[in-house]
Amino acid sequence: TIFILVQVFQEFMGYRLYSHSIGMAVREQRPLNELLVPLDQAIAYSPKHPAYYRMKIDWLSQAFRQTNDRNYALQAKRLIEEIKKSEPYNREIILAEYRNHKDLGEYNESIEALEDGISKFQWDIRFYEAAIMEYAVNGQRVHASDPEQAQAYWNRGLSLYDEILRRMTLLEDLPEEQL
Repeated sequence: TIFILVQVFQEFMGYRLYSHSIGMAVREQRPLNELLVPLDQAIAYSPKHPAYYRMKIDWLSQAFRQTNDRNYALQAKRLIEEIKKSEPYNREIILAEYRNHKDLGEYNESIEALEDGISKFQWDIRFYEAAIMEYAVNGQRVHASDPEQAQAYWNRGLSLYDEILRRMTLLEDLPEEQL
């Protein structure tokens, strides 16, 4: 009973600190360094809670896009690697990983994150859409220097598009009750 009470107290404190951090952001519009203090404390109380990590990753990503300070993106990358150990099947974390790799200019890693998402969430169109776009863009980017690699990217994008079409026909074959 004591163990459960301690655990409940930690989760409760983590939630309160997380809510306080959100409140500071919304109502008081505090600077990022002030917002991260209670959020870091929430993570310390509940070190495997994905919502706390997602919020911090999101704020660090926004700071990177506003300032172009690479340190923010690198901090977000470390957080993503940390939370993926306990949450490897969290869609939002995988999408955050994709965006983080893209922010850092790590194009092959961003595609790997999308492929990971496709393998884990085979019916989530967001992963397919992003992957098709990335394969097209990366094919265009390397076309002049490596036409074979560009063609491989484009072929993979087309195969993903064909997979979407195949799955659409599977949906049409479902009984009306399931539609």
